[in-house]
Amino acid sequence: RLQHGIMVPFNKPSLERHTRAFQSLVSNLRLSPENRARIRSAAGVGSGVWLREIPTLTPKAETQMNVRILLGLPIPGLRTTEKCTSCRSRHGPTGVQRFHHCPTSTGLWQRRHDEICAEVARWLSRWNFIQVEQEPASYFENLGLRPDIVATHPRTRQRYALDITVVSPLQGKYLRRSQEENGYAARIAENWKFAHYKEAMAVEKPDDKFIPIAIETFGRTGNMTQEFLRDSCKHLLHHSEELSTVRAQLNRQLWQGNAAVALGALRVDQLDNPLVPLFSFQRSMRPR
Repeated sequence: RLQHGIMVPFNKPSLERHTRAFQSLVSNLRLSPENRARIRSAAGVGSGVWLREIPTLTPKAETQMNVRILLGLPIPGLRTTEKCTSCRSRHGPTGVQRFHHCPTSTGLWQRRHDEICAEVARWLSRWNFIQVEQEPASYFENLGLRPDIVATHPRTRQRYALDITVVSPLQGKYLRRSQEENGYAARIAENWKFAHYKEAMAVEKPDDKFIPIAIETFGRTGNMTQEFLRDSCKHLLHHSEELSTVRAQLNRQLWQGNAAVALGALRVDQLDNPLVPLFSFQRSMRPR
């Protein structure tokens, strides 16, 4: 770094300074519960990778939409309603209910989920996991459950069953605690998945290990997810680099999916009201 004509070393801010700054931010009494929960979720390890790729690798419409989602800004052109006929809840201008909780977005949620599943399976194959299968129909013989991925560790020969979920910390049942606790929504989602599969695993697959993979919509992952990813690449020579890269790629897939959900909702609204331009939010992004 050049200072007064003299080259001086740049000191990277310490973790302690980052922590103090984060705590100061989330302790601001002027923040709404939604914004506090959003900040906590977006501050997880690897949660901001997609921001580093702006504007070179991310399409403009996708970037603008994701910035609005991240900041909780209104989405121009998005239809609002006091009581949706599908979810019986209010659809506000920021799209929180419409994008993350309303059944009208189910198909787009599923596509985002499937893309993340495919990415996890691809990395397990890269890490030499054996017999990586997606949605194996015959994993349980007598129960209606089907995990997203089944794979065997190359060193320990431990067989894992994974089930992946994306959860919003802004959901009503999570919001109060999500604004107070980092990763609360992901933790509850992991615990729910674990309990959901517990009996089936004990009865039919007692030697296999079930792992719930939970990712919050703003990027933070659950503790069980983080631990599984760390353990899964420990046998690799460059395991630290692999762990960093897989976190980054999962974050990219998540935010690509977030943008697809939002843009899909706008397309539906445009069909209902052709006078509203699909990308009308582009102009509103310009400085005034």
